[in-house]
Amino acid sequence: MNDTSPEMEKRYMEVWKKIAPAKRFRMGREMFSAAKELAMAGIRKELGRDDPKEMRRRLFLRFYGSDFTTEESDRILRHIERAFPL
Repeated sequence: MNDTSPEMEKRYMEVWKKIAPAKRFRMGREMFSAAKELAMAGIRKELGRDDPKEMRRRLFLRFYGSDFTTEESDRILRHIERAFPL
């Protein structure tokens, strides 16, 4: 979905390009971190408890679930569980 007019998109990109690359990187990292914390708070509320394994699974699905088939997501989640055991 894109609800931004071409004129506003152009102005936005002009402003964005004036920011130093390192600062843009930091800003992106901070935005992702904030989005992750908000998502985790929502998942905690849904679960009603802190379950690190289930929270990690739901966080992945919330951020990337629509990017993969169910089979691909399951394979990725199995890999994550093996690579980063709790």
